Amino acid sequence: MGTTERIFKIMIYICRVRHSIIPELAEKFGVSIRTIKRDINELGYIIPIETRVGRNTGGVYVMEDYQWNNMYMSTEDIIATYTSPKVKIIF
Repeated sequence: MGTTERIFKIMIYICRVRHSIIPELAEKFGVSIRTIKRDINELGYIIPIETRVGRNTGGVYVMEDYQWNNMYMSTEDIIATYTSPKVKIIF
């Protein structure tokens, strides 16, 4: 699985479960904790997520009101959009 595909799958997973912790994501996707941290950083440009530090409330969260809807896009369309050189992220 490539980086883009993994980030896409992480996005779907996080949107479904709404909260996860870094070690759980690393184990689920078979990569290191450092790789998941980089992926979460990239994912923050695509969907509204926040990371929290703490023993009981720490982890990666999707903002409460956000619902990702890919009803009109195939997996290939979403990956193409994310990897397109024409798409520029402005912040």
